[in-house]
Amino acid sequence: MFLPLLLLLSLSLLLPLSLLLPLSLLLPLLLLLLLPLIFTSREQKLFALPNPQLAHYPEKMPSHLKRYHQSGQSHFITFTCYHRLPQLQDPKSRDTFVLTLERSRIKYNFRVYGYVVMPEHVHLLISEPERDTIAQAMQSLKTSSSKQIAIHPLWQKRYYDRNVRDEREFSVKLRYLHRNPVKRGLVAEPAEWKWSSFRHYALREVGIVEIESEWTARDRETQAHAGPARVFLNPGKRPKPGREPGAPGKERKDGSPQVKF
Repeated sequence: MFLPLLLLLSLSLLLPLSLLLPLSLLLPLLLLLLLPLIFTSREQKLFALPNPQLAHYPEKMPSHLKRYHQSGQSHFITFTCYHRLPQLQDPKSRDTFVLTLERSRIKYNFRVYGYVVMPEHVHLLISEPERDTIAQAMQSLKTSSSKQIAIHPLWQKRYYDRNVRDEREFSVKLRYLHRNPVKRGLVAEPAEWKWSSFRHYALREVGIVEIESEWTARDRETQAHAGPARVFLNPGKRPKPGREPGAPGKERKDGSPQVKF
């Protein structure tokens, strides 16, 4: 920005005195032209400083993010609250979201394999809907939950969607979302966090959201043959390590399914 001033000084040494006077009159005008450039540069440096509170939470999803719908695969979905604020901190708000999730499941006819509702984000493990697309179903879910919880804006505009390509990745994602409240220090055990599908798998609990699992399949078969209702495990009894009941995996000798914790 000081290059014009240096040029003017060089010319002053070469030009005769008669020409220096007009050039000196142009100097104030040149300074006026340079002032906006100086202040603009300072503003850019000022606003380029990182905000430590938002350093780990990008405001926008990656622009190169690709989504593969109608693939027949399961999808691991994540969407966050606006500016990563804990807008679901209130248990009533989390209850409301769970109700809205079940309504959306019925409306768009997709299967929910697992979910967890955290104070500032949500993880879902679902199938592709039989009505419309995942994008339309998720947009409807976010809009409906925002209206029901009465917080505007409640969600960031976009969401993260990963295709789950095999059984191993399915188990990893299911375990990840169930362990999320423990990892965040909200509870000591996954079963203590009621806003997830863990209790369905570990305790055979029938919750608000219908979870697509071997337990649910057995319930349908039992109801079709007028059999007895599902027997719940003791909530105080911790399931044995290994594979969690109800999710994909090999069966034990007694015929009960197994899924790894």
